Amino acid sequence: MASNTDTATQLLILAGGPSILGVGALLKYARGVLNSNERAPVKGWPTLGAGIVLSFWLLMFLGLAAPTVFGSWSADGDPQASLILLSATWFAAIALLVSAVIKGPEVARYLSEAYRQGEGPWLVSIIRRMIDHP
Repeated sequence: MASNTDTATQLLILAGGPSILGVGALLKYARGVLNSNERAPVKGWPTLGAGIVLSFWLLMFLGLAAPTVFGSWSADGDPQASLILLSATWFAAIALLVSAVIKGPEVARYLSEAYRQGEGPWLVSIIRRMIDHP
């Protein structure tokens, strides 16, 4: 069985490897789309998809890391750098997840505005009903 520090190191590699570049790219793309005055479905759908993918990725990381993070808080002995860094990364992931959830209505509004009234796929009409009647 791996020690908490070994598990923390592996989780940090998971969070800090290529995935951090992907998360950064998704956030940069979504921010650019939402800050634009243009409303294009071809940009709205990937933004919605990126938010969903990001949310699932963060939930997976939080779930995998939670036992090690919680265990490190009550562990005896000297603090280990990898465990402290994992806790910080865990809190950063929570902040990113909260941010993604908070931006959800803005993405929904973007998609609603990207189509004329009465046009668009069935999901747009569901989004419009949710926006109009929260």
